[in-house]
Amino acid sequence: MSKSLYLTPDIEGIGGVLKRRHEDFCVEEVPLYEPVGEGGHTYVTVEKRGISTFEMVHRLGDYFGVSASAIGYAGLKDTRAVTRQRVSIEGVSLDRALDVSLPAIRIVDAAYHTNKLRLGHLAGNRFVIRVRHPRKDALERATKVLDIIAERGAPNFFGMQRFSGRGNGHLIGRAMMLGDYDEALAYYIGRPRSNERPDVFEARQAYDDGDIDRARRLFPLPKFRNERRVLGGLLRGLSSEQAFGQVAPRMRRLLSSAYQSLLYNRVLARRMPEIGVLMDGDIAQKHRGGACFLVDSAEAEQPRASEFEISPSGPLFGSKMLRPAGAPREVEDDILRAEGVDPAQMPKVFSLMNGLRRSMRIPVMEPEIHQEEDRSIVVSFRLPSGSYATVIMDEIMKRDSLRLFEPGDGHEPDANAAAEDDEPDAE
Repeated sequence: MSKSLYLTPDIEGIGGVLKRRHEDFCVEEVPLYEPVGEGGHTYVTVEKRGISTFEMVHRLGDYFGVSASAIGYAGLKDTRAVTRQRVSIEGVSLDRALDVSLPAIRIVDAAYHTNKLRLGHLAGNRFVIRVRHPRKDALERATKVLDIIAERGAPNFFGMQRFSGRGNGHLIGRAMMLGDYDEALAYYIGRPRSNERPDVFEARQAYDDGDIDRARRLFPLPKFRNERRVLGGLLRGLSSEQAFGQVAPRMRRLLSSAYQSLLYNRVLARRMPEIGVLMDGDIAQKHRGGACFLVDSAEAEQPRASEFEISPSGPLFGSKMLRPAGAPREVEDDILRAEGVDPAQMPKVFSLMNGLRRSMRIPVMEPEIHQEEDRSIVVSFRLPSGSYATVIMDEIMKRDSLRLFEPGDGHEPDANAAAEDDEPDAE
């Protein structure tokens, strides 16, 4: 991550190691509402350790004998972490829910509610994060950074987790947008990377070699069940698009929007570090409620931005997205042109997605920091939903972990650029 992408480029990072152990990264979901105590859905608070949200849902579904569609959750949580989040399960009694005994999963509490929990039904997430083996004077430098971003807000980049554990979700999403499902499958199933486990590397190589049956047999369960479904579809004679449709819907949505997320990151990078400064023609977003409006006069609206009532927004391109004017529009159009997309054709190219605006900065709430006897730095804070704690830690540690996959680099992810996790910090 170039220094120009940091809000505090002049403060040296503390270095150190993140996520050495699961308990070094703790996440607790802040619910949007409490269950009412009656209804056909059982809300459980689940503590998981070292597994993804998708894997948690799969294990709970198998345990209760229900389909994944009967289980709801508000957001994805980190894999290499200890996390707590609400999950709704339809048609399961409280006694049965509280009696769950599964590896890496613990039920904390349970209560009935009237509706299924949906994505976005959360107020935010609290994080307690430990950085091991930091550099000298780490507490002083980390405190300075945390104070600055608490005052000015933090850049609302999508973290590398957003692009999947292999760091190529944007490539799959781009292929989906262009309707090239042969290419989408090549990135999703094939093209092995040197840092993958041997059996997975061999499975991907078998796909590239055209041996679909062998590839299917080699992908290990349960983690690669989606890949095996796709390959099974190909063996049954499905087209590439139909076979890709065998991927679980939630995963398809995550992949299809990864390309949007990358282009948003590039737009935000162009606005760094003045992420709280409005320009004429901006689409400003209200932090309370999320409503957006066109800024006719930046001078008139800037006092509201200075009070953190509103912020400039960036694009998640789609057919119904509100578009800016003037200089902000030119920045977004430049990003599209660099991808070979005519800005006038953007709604058609991104027809799979409605699109929306995303604030370029976020409040960092309840920040605290201390140093322990082993010199580890422990940082805690609360973020709005959809934000990435690893972006905050990048600012403090200066890890250079964010990649923009700029045009001209072949769109290929660096072998070491994939995220530590296959899921967002907070969605």
